[in-house]
Amino acid sequence: MKTARLLSPLLLTSAFGLGALAGACTTREANPDHCSNNEGDQYCALISPDTPFCSNGNDAACNGSFPTGCVAAEDLLQGCADPCGSLSADECDGQADGSSSGTSGGTDDSGTDGMMTETEGSSGSTTENSTTCSGPEDCGGETPFCSDAGECVDCGGLADGDAACAEGDATTPVCDAGVCVQCTGENAGACVDATPTCGAANECVACSEHAHCPESACHLDGPDVGRCFDVGEVEMIADGAALTAALGELSAGDQAVFVLTAGSYGVTVGLADNVEVAFLSNEGAELSGAGIFDSVTLAGSAITYFGGVTIAGNTNAGGIACSGTSVWLDDSEVRNNDSVGLTVSGGCAAHLRRSVVSNNDSGGVEATGTTTVVSLETSVIASNGNGTSSFGGVDLDGAEFRAVYTTIAGNDSTDAAMSIRCQGSSSGDVRNSIVVGRDPDSVGECPELVLANSGTDGGDEPSNTVVGAFDISWFEDPAMGNFRLSDLGRDVFENIAMWQDGDPPTDIDGDPISMEAPSFPGYDQPSP
Repeated sequence: MKTARLLSPLLLTSAFGLGALAGACTTREANPDHCSNNEGDQYCALISPDTPFCSNGNDAACNGSFPTGCVAAEDLLQGCADPCGSLSADECDGQADGSSSGTSGGTDDSGTDGMMTETEGSSGSTTENSTTCSGPEDCGGETPFCSDAGECVDCGGLADGDAACAEGDATTPVCDAGVCVQCTGENAGACVDATPTCGAANECVACSEHAHCPESACHLDGPDVGRCFDVGEVEMIADGAALTAALGELSAGDQAVFVLTAGSYGVTVGLADNVEVAFLSNEGAELSGAGIFDSVTLAGSAITYFGGVTIAGNTNAGGIACSGTSVWLDDSEVRNNDSVGLTVSGGCAAHLRRSVVSNNDSGGVEATGTTTVVSLETSVIASNGNGTSSFGGVDLDGAEFRAVYTTIAGNDSTDAAMSIRCQGSSSGDVRNSIVVGRDPDSVGECPELVLANSGTDGGDEPSNTVVGAFDISWFEDPAMGNFRLSDLGRDVFENIAMWQDGDPPTDIDGDPISMEAPSFPGYDQPSP
């Protein structure tokens, strides 16, 4: 093993950038003061504790930036195999006068004393601002790929950026604006299993809407919450006979997605045990029931979803009765039934999003039991009940009720509490909503139910705005179930609601709800 040699004064001057290294590579002989010609790391640690690693021939050592080959970090350990000793005479002379890799000393236009700076790449160090490459190992940072033209580029500069991203890292297989990400709105990329859809940050997240699972439906509840139904569980349903047959084949523990074509289904749906079933329609399917029972009866541990489905026109009974685990209504309607639109009891959790409960003769929503929960967002409970019904919009008996950006309007009954009637220890909150009955003070004695930032027909909560009893002119077409705000309604309800974390970002039509400034209460944000 060679004995460590002290550096000559000339090399010390160059090592610290204090002078030119004249003739450092003017011959083809190896640099005798390079660490690879001495004791490697031990030699480096001896001459400078700040640069304890031997580069074994770093490119920069051949041009004077690191004449000893000693560097501060292990990630700089690459370069020529035999510094300055294996170069041709022309190359060596070129390095000495700065025409090739550069020389030590002197000052170039960048003011770096002729030294080349180094930046970390995807597999080592690359010369800063270098654009030429022969492979990905020559590239890094924001331009980690080598194009067919031999230039370092981001994934957007390649003919197939997605393929390049996937090859580099299977967890970020999609190229978006030059960056490899998990997914985009148009490309689900790596989104599968428990995180099947793409979120706003180009990261895979759990599904929360049926639209997140375009080939099936989303498990909004239950042990598989956040996942998509298996496509093998999807069944197309064309008529009432097919629906009756499909329901008859369900067994305990089954999961199914029934996609209903347009038309009226005179079928009574009854689900129990621990089945989980989604009824979806993009074509206006309507369940009208049959016989003397509610159109839909859910019991036991059943979990049921309705998406784009109408439950209407039952002339003998109500719309939906749930005492099972949960029922979800998205973009659906429960209307024009002879009895109560939605009856919830026995600990059932009813979730309504962008849905309408209207014109049900015996009342809109009836919720009973201390473990029962009814939750609404961007929805409507309107024109339910009549002059002879015991309640109008909502009847709570010990249940929990939550409503945000919801319109409860024009309901009627023999009870003065025609919008919300409370019995027992009913609780909850109604925020950013419209609550107006056909007579003033249409919310009953509900001490544990809080109304805030809403347009109401009575009460003394300071964050609410008392607008008076229901006025048909505030809405576009109440007779047809359209409770979007008219021009007059816009003036009455402007700047009452205030968005909070967890509130829906959009209204019934997908229009944005302001998250910073006061907005309109109810399910509609009218266009400017």
